[in-house]
Amino acid sequence: MSGGRPSILYVIDNLEFGGGERGFVQLAAALHTRYRVAFACAPGGVLAERLPALGVRIHPIPFRRQISLKRLRDLAVVIRSERVDLVHSMGARADVAARLAARLAGVPVVSTIAMFAERFDVGRLRRFVYHLLSRATERMCAGLIAESDAIRTTLVREHGLPAARVVRIYRGVELDDRPSAEATEYLRASLGLPVRAPVVGTVGRLVYQKAQDVFLRAAALVVQEIPDARFLVVGEGPQAAALERLRSQLGLDAACRFTGFRRDVAALLGVMDVFTLPSILEGFPQVLLEAFAQSRPVVATRIDGVTELIEDHLNGRLVPSGDAAALAATLIELLQDRAQAGKLGQAGRRHAEEQFSVTRMVQDVETFYDNVLHGAERHAG
Repeated sequence: MSGGRPSILYVIDNLEFGGGERGFVQLAAALHTRYRVAFACAPGGVLAERLPALGVRIHPIPFRRQISLKRLRDLAVVIRSERVDLVHSMGARADVAARLAARLAGVPVVSTIAMFAERFDVGRLRRFVYHLLSRATERMCAGLIAESDAIRTTLVREHGLPAARVVRIYRGVELDDRPSAEATEYLRASLGLPVRAPVVGTVGRLVYQKAQDVFLRAAALVVQEIPDARFLVVGEGPQAAALERLRSQLGLDAACRFTGFRRDVAALLGVMDVFTLPSILEGFPQVLLEAFAQSRPVVATRIDGVTELIEDHLNGRLVPSGDAAALAATLIELLQDRAQAGKLGQAGRRHAEEQFSVTRMVQDVETFYDNVLHGAERHAG
């Protein structure tokens, strides 16, 4: 290990506004006094703005395209120049590059797994290549962080990785980022939402696995029962044009607003009377934690990742994936039963406080790092 503070290099595709990216920045903010921290990722990104004030260097290495020998050499050079003691990666392209470069540089590497490559929203051939390379390099890792119990079970039982090398660490959510009532009312007005209209919203990239089409079909059923209901679709992505066409076909142009990408997700959640996540595939949905933190009642689909966060009728509601009618019925129920909605929102908030604080995540990751680094020292000795 290098003298003084241990050095951690975070390797990730980019620092745009995603759950995994936010998790790495949360770690950097909490750990930069104990570790020397640097990043290797594509330049720019809204989350990168926080890092220079922390003394965190960003080495611009893009991983969006195919992995090349030049990128591996560049990353190995960064590892040596920063005198890195541990590399921590996330994302299929970054994982493969980090594992190979760390092997070249002779330092341990760990990866966080939020979703398996075979579930990525890319072409079939590219998805196969990502899957093949990810599986081929997994065993190079000194340890793996699974973001859900379901992911850990798959890594151990199906991938055959040693159970002692795979830990489950949930992401954390900022619990103090709660907008004031005045800010919420101002935001409602800026979005053109009537003062007393009930609001249902969803947040996420506009991609097929998020199933915003199911949300729109459910919205069309909700307005038949609650004509003044309004709907928000927050996010951007390749399905935007198709979803906007579907909104028009369903007669929802006046009732449903697409906001595009927004940084103020916490504030937008505060506007919603009910939050819904209609996804058909998820790894670990960070946005559910954000909804919990804002005490929003949540309706989500009964799929892996989600069912670890929500216990039906206790801290949220679960519906079958792809079932617009079931989603609509549950949304109508909560919009008409504010007492039940309030209890679910408060239960979600308590769940976030008890299980998903950033402090708890950081402590768990620190323990993981210590175990990996001490194991590397014993192996070197």
